[in-house]
Amino acid sequence: AQRSRGGAGVGGPKAAAGRPSSPLEGMGGGFQTRLRDFQSTLELLVAEDPCRSEACLECNEAAEVAARRCLKCAHVPSVSWLPSNQFAIDNGGLCYLWHDRVLANVCGVVLVALLAIVLGGILLQFVIVRCKGDFKAEEDDVPPDEATSATNLLIDGATQPESEDPSVLAKKSDEAISHGLKSWSQRQMRDWTLQEQDGFAPKRFAMCKLDLGTTYVMGVGLPLFYHFNVLVFVSSLITCVAMYAVQHFSGLDDLVADILEEDDINATSSRMIGKPLRSYANTMFWGSGALYLILFVYAMVHCNYQKTFVSWFDKVNSTIADFTIQLKGLPTSIVDEGRLKKLVEAQMQATGEVLGVSIAYDLLQPEVGGRVFEMIENRIVQADVKYWHNGHKLAKQGWGYPASLAKPHQLLEKEDQAEFRTIWDEGKLKGSGVAYVVFRDKAAATFLAQKYCGMWVSNQITPTAGEIDELKQNLSGLFHGYPRDTSSTFYHVIHRSGKQAFAVVMSELWIGGALIKKGTRVFDPEGMAAGQTVTLETHCDVVSNESLDPTSTLWFNHGTPKVSKETQFVKYLMQITTTWGLINLLVFCPIFYFVSMPCGLANISPNPMSAQFQGILFGLAGNILGMVNWNSINAIGYFRTPTLDKAFVSFGTATNLVNSVAFLLIGLCYSLARGFNRVDMSDIASNNVVDFKREDHLFENFYKTLIPGWLFTGAVVGKVMGFVMPIVVNYSLTSIVFVARILPSCVSKMLTTFIPWNPELGWLSARQAEHIFEPPSAALAWEYAGYIITPVICNLALFVMSPHVWHVFALMAFWVAFMYFSHRFATLVLSKKQPLHDEVENLAEKLWGIPLSIILAACGFWGVRAEWLGSNDHHSSFWIVLFFFVIGVLFYLLVLEWVCGGDKKSVFESDDMPYQEVQVKSRYSWFNTNPVHVLKSAYYPEALGEEREDIMCTVPFEFGKEYLQVFNEAAAELPADGKAAEKGAGWLRNFWGGCAAGSPALQVEQVREVDLAAGNERPPQA
Repeated sequence: AQRSRGGAGVGGPKAAAGRPSSPLEGMGGGFQTRLRDFQSTLELLVAEDPCRSEACLECNEAAEVAARRCLKCAHVPSVSWLPSNQFAIDNGGLCYLWHDRVLANVCGVVLVALLAIVLGGILLQFVIVRCKGDFKAEEDDVPPDEATSATNLLIDGATQPESEDPSVLAKKSDEAISHGLKSWSQRQMRDWTLQEQDGFAPKRFAMCKLDLGTTYVMGVGLPLFYHFNVLVFVSSLITCVAMYAVQHFSGLDDLVADILEEDDINATSSRMIGKPLRSYANTMFWGSGALYLILFVYAMVHCNYQKTFVSWFDKVNSTIADFTIQLKGLPTSIVDEGRLKKLVEAQMQATGEVLGVSIAYDLLQPEVGGRVFEMIENRIVQADVKYWHNGHKLAKQGWGYPASLAKPHQLLEKEDQAEFRTIWDEGKLKGSGVAYVVFRDKAAATFLAQKYCGMWVSNQITPTAGEIDELKQNLSGLFHGYPRDTSSTFYHVIHRSGKQAFAVVMSELWIGGALIKKGTRVFDPEGMAAGQTVTLETHCDVVSNESLDPTSTLWFNHGTPKVSKETQFVKYLMQITTTWGLINLLVFCPIFYFVSMPCGLANISPNPMSAQFQGILFGLAGNILGMVNWNSINAIGYFRTPTLDKAFVSFGTATNLVNSVAFLLIGLCYSLARGFNRVDMSDIASNNVVDFKREDHLFENFYKTLIPGWLFTGAVVGKVMGFVMPIVVNYSLTSIVFVARILPSCVSKMLTTFIPWNPELGWLSARQAEHIFEPPSAALAWEYAGYIITPVICNLALFVMSPHVWHVFALMAFWVAFMYFSHRFATLVLSKKQPLHDEVENLAEKLWGIPLSIILAACGFWGVRAEWLGSNDHHSSFWIVLFFFVIGVLFYLLVLEWVCGGDKKSVFESDDMPYQEVQVKSRYSWFNTNPVHVLKSAYYPEALGEEREDIMCTVPFEFGKEYLQVFNEAAAELPADGKAAEKGAGWLRNFWGGCAAGSPALQVEQVREVDLAAGNERPPQA
């Protein structure tokens, strides 16, 4: 205010006469001494400031003061081997930070360029997808003999020699890229509940009209996430209103208005500054306490509503998880689905209730898991080729592709069958100890899961002499009793001959490549001999969970031993620490050296363009840190996606919170040292306007750091990196490497390392293009961390005295609304389906206690400053801030567990869908998502057991390729025997064709809708 009037202020040149001629004179040479001298000189500068340049330290000539010219400028500590970060004087005599002015110009150009890249990228993406991605089958590609079977088509495609002509390979690659761009649009969020009868592609979900509370799109997790958005939005508005009321009723805004009108700053300080500041501290203490109670109660109401909503959503939507129980701890030698089905029926007394069993195999061995993955990829390629050859109307619109766009080795169906049979017969495919039992009836599955907590499974091993010695060392004393596996022949033999001696394994050990669990029974331990079979009984747990979704199961991660997870976790910590260190070295340190330190010493704010550029750098650093987090956590080896998401949210929130706090401390270090807790409430008469302005200046810098660079620029940068840039960059790279072919092979090979899935040089297949242009999954784990970190950072504004604190929370509410609309109408529409459960939401509700507890800590902080809870003179009094924070977190978690803890009671409705209808609507099951089960159905069906017709699935499921699950030819060509094959094919025709017009499944659905419309209820199922 004083500078805007151009006056010299109190002291003017006269007061400056007593100061040293240069701030560098008389210094001891140490950085601390220079810093203290700078601070003492800047204290006078804030009050008098004779010229327009805030960095000026001395103007001792009246003529120069009147001319607004600087004579001497600040010298900022610098490093000799780095570029200078000094102040300079321009032609008009005004002091400025030379590199900040240059950086501002550069940042302005960069921001304009980034805006042009974003808009141009969006336009280019639209043009690429719409024009280049308009892939349809050409008439010349249609086989001349329509009677040719799809199997013969695969044989012809596999045996046809590949052309070495570069123009032919470039054309095939170009067609594959067009198909990949088309699949980018096809695999996004679409409604596959009922296929269009006229052959048109399934429509996208209308997000404007879609009621996520009743419509099952991706599970209960999606509406829960949007409810959490409402929690953050309403909490921001409540905090905004509370802070506005505090500054209004405390009289702090009136104080600011009086300071702007007052000519004599000293008079202002002595006459009216004390009462408003004291009133503000008291009002903040009581206001923040009341705010915490209001938000705490609202959070508990929200969490209770979320729990009720989950129960209601599960009641009105039947899912595959409702028919499933999980068996954990099975012997790894159990790989027979038929035997395990009989075992479950016998021990749980559920004869006829079990539809089938899906065993999770140990696919961690590279030679086994890698080949299984390749064969599954080949099955998808073969299904796409068959689908296109079948002549479906969707094939004319780009769904599926001809055999010419597939690699020849991907069409070798018989070779894959022979190899899989060899792997199976050699015993290389072992179980992971986990299996999923699917029941025909939802009520039976829930009842049995509540009745049984586990069961016993018998198996036999043939240990060597060394393994017997190791086993005996881990056995307990002898017991006598009967076996508990009632399904085994051994059970009946023992019961006829009397009780049998057995011992219990005391610790886990590996015998013959199989894991022997702790608590396993070993029968006749004294009679064990090398080369003879030993009978074991292992107890396995029965688990029932609403998040037991087939597509949420990471099948290729099953079988990871505990030691491997611990090793991967250590690697994760090393990777994330290294990444964060590089971010500090390459991003934060230059920001501090060139911007924060010079501007902090001069008590000025960085140029708005520079601040905006800092926000972009922080957004890029956060995205890089998130990608490293995601890749590292993926490598740990979690079995289920919800567990993976919870780990990512936990570690992502922790790492990004540390990263955010470090960014703030580096950017505001000098403002914090100069302005935090500057106003002394213990002696209010000793304060002046300078103290208040310094604290308000700290808030101003904090606000400029958040808005708009952090809250909005970072979010936009993340969306652009996730959805716009991959299409443009991958299209450019694939076109250069595989179509244009203008670069040397060594350079092209290097460029392929930047292309997803790292395709080999030669030509690009359609399946490779699908992977390259695959849309990202709708992973909410990436979103939740921001909704915890942003309120935490914004709540730090409550610790600063300023009449403008409420601005932060008003803009935070706007940020939440911006994020909601951008996610629902942009991110969600462009994403691929992924089942979302309530586990991540439950974790987010627990983490919400952190921003709430910061409000309680702020209450303790202002209680000390207002001398309600201590004295501002005693720094030990501020330990109550940490105490309030810890107590707030613990109290929140305790009440949350009391309000929302406990298991939900299962609700059985008479109009629940049967399993077949649920499977038809979802298109996936525990059988077509299990890679080994699909290969067994296609290549070794007799290994599934006698009653295999209900569980045979020859086409693997993948989101975005639901159309392959309505294809009947795979069922008609099952390599099974006689009546079983015919029966299985007929059932699969009804199932996979259940969405076609006139199919039995559709008729059942129509009858059900008519009955419900008429008000009639079905009779309860047995």
